[in-house]
Amino acid sequence: MVDKQVLRLIGRTTHERLSRLLGNMCNAQNGNGSKWSNEQRDMVAAMAIFFSSAGYPTGLTAYMILNLKRGEPEAVHSLYSRYLETLEFKDTWQEQHDPSILFPNSPYVDLSQPKEPQVDQYEDEVLEQEQDAESRSNLPIVFPHIILCSIAAHALQEDFVGAITTILRTGTRISRAQIISVATQLPKSLGRSTIEYAHRLNTARLVARPGSLKMYLTDLANDRADKTITALYQSIVTELTRRNPWLTVNPAKLNDRTPILLPGETWGRFLKCFLMCRQLPMAGQVWDDLNRFGVVPTVATWISLLEGYGHLRLGDQLLTAWKLMRGEGIEPDAIAYLAIIDGLTRAKLPNEALAYFLEFRKGLKPAQFKDSITRHVHNTMVTGLLLNDALQKANIILDLMRRDQPAPDIVTYNMFMQHHARKGELKELASVLEAVDKAKLRGDAVTFSLLLGALLKVREDAQQIVFDLMRKQGIKPDVVIYTDIIHHLMLQRTPRSFTAALEVLREIEQDTSGDVAPNVITYTAVLSGILRATWMEAGTLEEWRQDITRRISERGIRLTTTTYHRLIGVALENPEWQGVQLAMLYYREMLMKDKVQRDTWYVLLHALMRREQWTLADEVLVDMKKAGFVPQHSLERLVASIRARRAYRGRSHYTEDDI
Repeated sequence: MVDKQVLRLIGRTTHERLSRLLGNMCNAQNGNGSKWSNEQRDMVAAMAIFFSSAGYPTGLTAYMILNLKRGEPEAVHSLYSRYLETLEFKDTWQEQHDPSILFPNSPYVDLSQPKEPQVDQYEDEVLEQEQDAESRSNLPIVFPHIILCSIAAHALQEDFVGAITTILRTGTRISRAQIISVATQLPKSLGRSTIEYAHRLNTARLVARPGSLKMYLTDLANDRADKTITALYQSIVTELTRRNPWLTVNPAKLNDRTPILLPGETWGRFLKCFLMCRQLPMAGQVWDDLNRFGVVPTVATWISLLEGYGHLRLGDQLLTAWKLMRGEGIEPDAIAYLAIIDGLTRAKLPNEALAYFLEFRKGLKPAQFKDSITRHVHNTMVTGLLLNDALQKANIILDLMRRDQPAPDIVTYNMFMQHHARKGELKELASVLEAVDKAKLRGDAVTFSLLLGALLKVREDAQQIVFDLMRKQGIKPDVVIYTDIIHHLMLQRTPRSFTAALEVLREIEQDTSGDVAPNVITYTAVLSGILRATWMEAGTLEEWRQDITRRISERGIRLTTTTYHRLIGVALENPEWQGVQLAMLYYREMLMKDKVQRDTWYVLLHALMRREQWTLADEVLVDMKKAGFVPQHSLERLVASIRARRAYRGRSHYTEDDI
């Protein structure tokens, strides 16, 4: 077929069938039958690579495993390199691959036309926790089983650094189930080595991509996944203490055998994560390890410590950490002052916070007063004072900003409005509005939603007052502004703000001018607010949800896939069973309307796995199979994790614990 240049005539079904046939032929070579000649092996390799690059890796995986069993790692490396090379020239599975790569000795290959390599545009894995957009944007996605065979070849040669190089040149991540699948087909000792390598490579991948590590740790800390954070941290420390480590904390020690640097800020991220998870002993261990490995804490490390203590409202520890930092000769920057001011006000120590704020202002140079971070520090101080009911001192800061810079912005005034609205102080609220007008600032959606929420308690014409004020400021209310107001009112999560939001919705629903009408985004904001109204009785919540759904239908508005994803995500914020029920309700609506997409499966399955709702997760997997959807990349790994939730039985001498 190469000679006749008809490779493009092979269809998808034939690709798969022939790849499986090659796999069976390779498995048969494990017996006592005659072995292939070199010419036959070359032909099998070429066909296996061709079919795998078209999307069917069974043949290539089997042939690589055959070479591993024969103790020929270099043959595996050669196959893997040729496979990667074909990916660089591949446009889609339907198009002709460059036969000069697959069959370099064919006399019928036409080399007269130059080929321009193109990198595949793979699906954007927006929900991949460990994605690092900068480092992975142009990396090929290799089939997990193929890259695992390459890793096994490195394990056979005891070359972990080579395995690191291999894994970092792809955008592929490997699941536990995939590791077990390959390891069970190898000799027992090599299988165990492959499992060990794969586990260590997951650590290497994260450390080598600081952006990925940062996002991953942030998500883990938000989920309070302290056990996972601890396991990852301990695996990093273990690698640092190996006899021949591939990882170093010293840039001067980077070389071909130690190719990865552990950045100083990584220690700070672990420190903050452990504090957020209330794992004070582990936070102390991080600090001890800093000294053990000779890492000098930077200002960023100290800031992480301050932010962690602030999150826990540990005022005494905050003050001690600050003194230690200054004792080490570290000069705090604006972010450090921001951390201690915010932390002390959280810990109900506003006077101490004020002292550091004044110290910060005293050290500012004239040009720094115009920096956005300087205003942020001032606004944080104002917020902290107001949260501690220190209104008089907050007003002093406001006067200071008016007189000496940085000039207050609408965010500054919104904080005062929020304080007075919370206390029902309408006269003071009006005074703040006058100050906004005097400063020639324009209110935003937060301003008007706070005002509306406060006025609705005492005035029946509250909406008209707010809308008149908007027009006075030159703001013509449109559907975008109305929707923003509804959104911010719903975020207040009180019966009064809920009522106010529905009143705004009624206002635009009844508009007869033709200039304003609610759209799908407006109704999404309303439905999201209803789903978040956990203070409401379940029956009442469902009545409101159905009522808004009816209004949407009457207006002929169709919920988009994005809207459904938003509603599913908001419903799953509810930790009670009701949240799962509502999420599944919207998912089934999507299923009936044929709106389910890859991201739908991912969001839902990820949440169901986190909540350990295995029965519902199994139902979703059945739906996926009925739809003929084949999961790939991060979704494939998620599905594998769900299926592997129970102990591995019956097919192997390995278990998931081996990983």
